[in-house]
Amino acid sequence: MINLKFFNPKIDEEDLMKSYDAPVLKKAKEILGITDAWVTYSWGFSKQTEQEDYRFLEEKLENFQTLDIKTHAYVQGTNLVFDEHKEQDYWCRDLQGRLIPYHRGRALCCPNNPAFRNYLAQKVESACQLAVDGVYVDNFHFGQFPVPLKPFVSFFGCHCSFCQKKFREKTGKKLPVAFDLRLHETQAYVLFRTQSLMQLAGELSAIAKAHGKQFGSNSFDTGLDTKLFYGTDSNQLQAIQDYVLLENYNHPAAGKNNHQLGQDIRQSPVPVFIVSYKQAIGKHTAFSQHDINLIHSESMALGYAPCYKASEFTTRGTWHNLDFFTLQPPSSVEYSTTLNTNTDISLPGAGFITYLINRFGTLFLERMYERPTYRKLFGWIIDRLTTRPAKQKHHPQPAPL
Repeated sequence: MINLKFFNPKIDEEDLMKSYDAPVLKKAKEILGITDAWVTYSWGFSKQTEQEDYRFLEEKLENFQTLDIKTHAYVQGTNLVFDEHKEQDYWCRDLQGRLIPYHRGRALCCPNNPAFRNYLAQKVESACQLAVDGVYVDNFHFGQFPVPLKPFVSFFGCHCSFCQKKFREKTGKKLPVAFDLRLHETQAYVLFRTQSLMQLAGELSAIAKAHGKQFGSNSFDTGLDTKLFYGTDSNQLQAIQDYVLLENYNHPAAGKNNHQLGQDIRQSPVPVFIVSYKQAIGKHTAFSQHDINLIHSESMALGYAPCYKASEFTTRGTWHNLDFFTLQPPSSVEYSTTLNTNTDISLPGAGFITYLINRFGTLFLERMYERPTYRKLFGWIIDRLTTRPAKQKHHPQPAPL
């Protein structure tokens, strides 16, 4: 997957392949107290391509079991490698009927498409045949992300024939082709999209639990409206999952933190794991001891389970894993508890801007993902947006030790 997404970069394959070896796992548990591991199973390639991944995981599971580390089999969610599934019609469509890309070589799949729902259900079913403790579905969202320019919002979700038919059956109306957050039609679509994805989540959870496995999916920072952005409902996910795993860019070393999630963590009926990145994948250098100490300190203060990123780091252009043998057990340190703030975007001519995004957004994404020059430029922009220090609501103060 690294080769596909990032144009065959330099990879320390020996380092990656020893990720699940007993000495590495033993050291990770000794240093970080690891209780759970999210392990490679399916990255959205064809069954034929993934055969070696299945065998690799099956051969390594005993190492986790010996150390009493729970394993969650990683299943790619609502996107697949297009060339390896191009004979199938699993795909989301934009307003012009085009495929919607999701990183290089991949396209988004529609949760309302019966063939794709069956594919994903079978993938979870097959993962349950392994001696894993659970199944984890990653990148679990519904179609294109919106660009909100209040009160307008760009095209989001999916406009395929299955969505059009199902929305008409539920509401008696056509799918919207322009989106104004003040209008009932837009809110009805937000609800339709969320209900469709949560229904699929419930079905996948039921399969896992029928096999005595835990079930989870990735959630994104709840500082955003998750129903609008991703098609997910946090309360519904907590009701059907055995844990919540939040991904965000709120690592304290990046001048941010997770304190805005404090109430959500305290009120969650299931354990909350948080994995916070400092930079985008492909630009992220390995965590230092201080980075680990910051994660540990924040998790102790807020009461969540820290989920440590352990792979896909880059140093001098080479991809590698986190080296646990260079780390010590984490200790408590001070960090800023300044609350992050989300700023709504409102621009003159927002309606016309959203029209342009609706018309040309997919074409831009295709070029960004498939052409190295575009990708580097856009990656630089995203890196600056996601890693800049948060706006502050009040003065920094030391965290509880």
